[in-house]
Amino acid sequence: MLKLFRQRKLMVRIMFWVIVLIVGVMMVVTLVPGLSQADLSLRDPQGVLARVGEASVTQDAVQREYQRRAQQLGGDPSQFRKFLLQGIVEDLITREVVEYEAGRLGFRVSPEEVALQLQQNSLFYPGGQFVGAQTYEQIVRTQLGMSVPAFEREVERQVLLTKLALWVTGGVSVSPAEVEQEYRRRTETAKIEFVVFGPEEYARRVTPSAEELQSYYQANRARYQLPERRVVRLVPIDRDQLSRRVTVSEQELEEYYQGRRESYRIPERVRVRHILFLRSVESAAAGQPAPGSSEAAPDEARQQAEAVLAQLRRGAGFDALAKEHSADTATREKGGEIGWIQRGQTVPALEQVIFSLPSGSPPELVETSYGVHIVQVLEHQQERLRPLAEVRAEIEPGLKQQKVEQEAFAQARKIVTAVRAGQTLEAAAQAAGWPVVESPPFTREQALPALGAERDFQEAAFRLPAATAGQPTAPVSDPVALPAGYTVLQLKEVSPAHQATFDEVRARVMQAYQQERGTDQAREAAQHLASQVAVGSDLRAAARSSGIEVQTAEPFGRLGAIPGLGAVRDVAPLAFSLPVGTISPAVTVGGKWVVFRVVARTEADLSQMSPGEKEALTNFLLEQKRLLTWRIFTESTRKKLLADGKLRLNQAAIDRLIGAS
Repeated sequence: MLKLFRQRKLMVRIMFWVIVLIVGVMMVVTLVPGLSQADLSLRDPQGVLARVGEASVTQDAVQREYQRRAQQLGGDPSQFRKFLLQGIVEDLITREVVEYEAGRLGFRVSPEEVALQLQQNSLFYPGGQFVGAQTYEQIVRTQLGMSVPAFEREVERQVLLTKLALWVTGGVSVSPAEVEQEYRRRTETAKIEFVVFGPEEYARRVTPSAEELQSYYQANRARYQLPERRVVRLVPIDRDQLSRRVTVSEQELEEYYQGRRESYRIPERVRVRHILFLRSVESAAAGQPAPGSSEAAPDEARQQAEAVLAQLRRGAGFDALAKEHSADTATREKGGEIGWIQRGQTVPALEQVIFSLPSGSPPELVETSYGVHIVQVLEHQQERLRPLAEVRAEIEPGLKQQKVEQEAFAQARKIVTAVRAGQTLEAAAQAAGWPVVESPPFTREQALPALGAERDFQEAAFRLPAATAGQPTAPVSDPVALPAGYTVLQLKEVSPAHQATFDEVRARVMQAYQQERGTDQAREAAQHLASQVAVGSDLRAAARSSGIEVQTAEPFGRLGAIPGLGAVRDVAPLAFSLPVGTISPAVTVGGKWVVFRVVARTEADLSQMSPGEKEALTNFLLEQKRLLTWRIFTESTRKKLLADGKLRLNQAAIDRLIGAS
């Protein structure tokens, strides 16, 4: 309901700030300070991966987005690193291509268009009340890592892309025949009985000789290339241990507090509840009246308000009357409570009254441009400065964390300086009170479990010159940030990339040999059974003679999975096309070999398709076709810009980042 009271000028300004929650964090990566570097060019292979017009896709932006997606995946995403990086590079390039094309086609965005999309967003208006400009700016700065101007630029950018997408897909339609086809696809069912031949069962029986394994290894040597591995000596500087040593003094608390006094000032505010009676068509439009309510003439609205006010003065409950009479849909179910309001956040007529009333004063009648309000001030707090004693618990943990972070980095830097001045790593670490430990061997793509999914550690280790490995005076890395703190690395050992010997990969060779032979044997067994049944044998009898269990699947559609078997999509082409009673050839389902018989099938009955189902199917197909249309548009636009020289790719830098050969 607060939007009824806020100044329109404030609303337009705030609308720009909310859009980021609609478009998602994906769009933040290129707006964080430091990502848009004007001096980058395609001549800088480590910086720019692509340029679209005057815009750049940088390695920095890709790495930040990789970290964000890795955190979402959880665990250790290093095995998917190449796949993730490929997708991120393509996504960021496509986004720049689409934005360039939108500008070329003449699309523009007005503040009103942005505001229109945000009118129903309640994230920053809990209970219909704005959280306040200061809190808003803090959210943008701390949670999104953006400045307000950058935020507003991103707002316009995303509305622009949305307009282009609507323009591109606006002409897409779905025919009745397509809806009927989709209905059939979803409602037809089949029932089968099946036999599964699992390669893993056959693989367990495979016992190759030493000669067979050697022969298999020689035939597949190219599979067994071992990447370079390194061992480092490192000094782990742990934040938790430092936290037990670091304290925050009274002077530091006082200086921190004095430097931010105004941020602890609470302005005068009131907590208010109200009952609203709309009194004109214009007011109703602005205030979103309750469903089914009708706008009253000015005199009627006041008469209604006075009648309810009289009930309140006779002892009736405010909550119940607000739920029954208030036209404010945002606060009605909360007994009319608006929440805290500061000066400048409401229309003048209302502000004048509520800021003149003490806490718990009787309800008053107030007329505004929106209608007639019955308002009651529940609490009235005067402006005050929160003293240090009150905010100490808020300040001290953050200040201590900041000191710990600074101290951890300072100690790491001190060790680096000492080693580069001639000390050994052991002596420098001992002087600082930290141990020197040794890592297990690791590859550039392999994250060490103790260090989480951080890539900085591997990159720092592989930047150290290989020729210095194991030398007492070997150079050390700059401080490397880790989840637990900082570390300094010194290279101890390098195992160059090489063709693996048979002994190095014997276990892998054995596993691959067993899997391959197990798959062959499972396929042969399935094909043998299918040929037996094809010449007249019963599936169950043939399976029984081979000691194999026959399973029956409940009727299924073309989507989902069959218990004990796998994805329906692997059997659907045959299950929905073979005549009932027919035996299938041997087919693969989820890596297993299967033979099945079609027991029964039900066809779709188009007469049973309800209007609601028809509408849902139409919307589904429409969305699929729109996505396809959008993909075709983006791909063709990219090709065109490449041909015109408007899109330039630094493929060498892309390959280097992704790790392509």
